Amino acid sequence: MRWMFSNGAGICAKGYSGGRSINLAMSRRGWKAIERAGIKDLIEPHAIPMKGRMIHSVEGELAFQPYGKEGQAIYSVSRGGLNLELLKAAGDFPNVRLHFDQICRDLELDTNTLVFEHAQTGEQTNIKASLLFGTDGAFSAVRGSMMKTVLAHEGPSSFEQLKTDADVEAFFQRYFPDAMAMMPTLLEDFRNNPTGMLLTVRCSPWEYERRVLLLGDAAHAIVPFYGQGMNAGFEDCTILDELAGELNEDWEKIFDRFNRERIKDGNAIAELALRNFIEMRDLVADPQFLLRKKIAAHLHGKYGDAFLPSYSMVSFSDTPYHIALRASDEQDRLLDRILKIQGIEQSWDRPEVDALFEDWKKGLES
Repeated sequence: MRWMFSNGAGICAKGYSGGRSINLAMSRRGWKAIERAGIKDLIEPHAIPMKGRMIHSVEGELAFQPYGKEGQAIYSVSRGGLNLELLKAAGDFPNVRLHFDQICRDLELDTNTLVFEHAQTGEQTNIKASLLFGTDGAFSAVRGSMMKTVLAHEGPSSFEQLKTDADVEAFFQRYFPDAMAMMPTLLEDFRNNPTGMLLTVRCSPWEYERRVLLLGDAAHAIVPFYGQGMNAGFEDCTILDELAGELNEDWEKIFDRFNRERIKDGNAIAELALRNFIEMRDLVADPQFLLRKKIAAHLHGKYGDAFLPSYSMVSFSDTPYHIALRASDEQDRLLDRILKIQGIEQSWDRPEVDALFEDWKKGLES
């Protein structure tokens, strides 16, 4: 049996192909996959704990908002460093062969044949495999031409307006003033790196005739505002490995079940990521939003896992994403009711809150 992973154009010596990028955020789901693969010791030295987000106002004021309770953190990991460590680990397996600078251009579904093009020479190579895993990203050739979308780059406060160095400096000075001192090569970096695109992919099915399966961004690319893109892709691998053991490597059954059970989680984390964008863009400095966060933290502290904030479900557990999304909606309904209590701004450790919580909990159990 021959397996083939289609994963785009390969990786250069730096571990990534360049562009405007940020570090990856490793949370519980990512660490679980890393541990299952037996390479945690290789990755840990590259990880830096992040305990919360720091809100920077344009006036220079700072406000810290923790991601979870005391002792909980997500971890910043170098994109290039992680890629290189994973490549080193993969190279230790005798049945794994790595080919660089190969761009996946097409898939002939009738014959399960991939068409690759060498990025430097343009030479094309056809590869046929009995099982194919499409991991070639958001613009997946395996997935075809589905859902190729771009974000708006035009209008006020857009990339279209940043035509000169003075435009760039003025933009960053207006919106990110306290970051300027940390970006001594801002203008050079801005000129030399292409503008990227953010998109969300929702598609179905993820498999074709039980011999082609989409994984990672090829199946469920999401905007980066929850820090779950890599973690969701790694969790795909965890689930696939668990199914392989449970179903004795019957790949027809594995592909079918993965397709039936995982799509709802891909759609759920896409929705959660979009909601988190709205939260970070519009709400992090809103008094009502901050009050909701404080009350949610109080309920979690008092009732434990009976009220586990959805962010904690996503980042600090392996609760399925679709369950975390449903919990988020249910918790919002409770908080909406609590916020209607007169004087709630002054005190939320009070009998009326407890009564609403107990009523809400009974409703969930019924």
